[in-house]
Order: sequence, then structure tokens, then C-alpha cells
Amino acid sequence: CKELAKELHTAMVMFAEENESAGSVPSVGVSKFSGGMELSYSSLDIFFGGLEGLVGAPNPRVREAMQDEHTGRDDSEEPFETPNYGIRTTSKEEWLFVVEPVKRTPWPEEASHKIKDGDRRKHRPLLEFKTELNRLNSRLSVQKQPEMTEDELIGGRLY
Repeated sequence: CKELAKELHTAMVMFAEENESAGSVPSVGVSKFSGGMELSYSSLDIFFGGLEGLVGAPNPRVREAMQDEHTGRDDSEEPFETPNYGIRTTSKEEWLFVVEPVKRTPWPEEASHKIKDGDRRKHRPLLEFKTELNRLNSRLSVQKQPEMTEDELIGGRLY
């Protein structure tokens, strides 16, 4: 324990000296959140209005809302790249990949340096998940748990 304490002390002294020479000595109690967004309190009306008061009520037709978010917005066809797998795609292409039973090639793929060929995602029409979803829902039902909806399956695949 003493050896660890000595190593930590030495490292902290070196860190402080390096930062001092650079002119940026951290003060005691500096938060890891410094420089970030600062939240503030508001009125009770805002508090009791909740999130719905700020952004509006959610669309109760979940699938319709998800489809609109992925295919009907100004940026639906704007390309982006996923940081985890390097897939260059659009939100519209991702919706079609998950929901539409269309066999199309090529679908956007993972970057070759991010994932091995055998581990790449494969297009599977939503209908192919029906059997698995029914089996899962039977198990959930036995456990007296709510069943998974097709909309939840879509949301999970989109994520």
C-alpha cells in the first residue's frame, strides 16, 4: 500500500510540475465537468410542465413517429458515419434496412478495418423475426412480463 501511495504521489508531483510549466496549474477541487454546460433552476411552472411542457407530447403512434424521424425529415438522406462500425449511411437507408422487406444490394456496410467479414450485419426482413419474437413473448408471458412489441423490436434494431 505504501509503495502504491509513493508511486501516486510521484506521478501527481510530475503532473503538477508539467502543468505548472505550461501555465495551467489545476486548482484543488476543480470539477471534471468544468468547461461544460451549466444547468440552472427555472420556475415551478417549467418544473411541473416537465419534458412534455418543453418539447411537446410524444406521438402515440410509435412506428409512424419512428418512420417519420428516419424518412421524413430534412436530414433523412444526409449521409453520416457511425463511429463504432464506420458505416456510411443515412437514417432513411437504416429504416429501410430494418423495416422494409426489400432485397437490395449493396446495403451500407461496416468499414473493413472495424469488423471482420463474418461478423458484418446481414439484411433480414422484419418478417424473419416473427418466429423469434413469438418465442420470446411466450417466455415473457410465462414470467408474467409484458411482451415485446414489433415497434420495440424495430427500435432495438435501429439502435
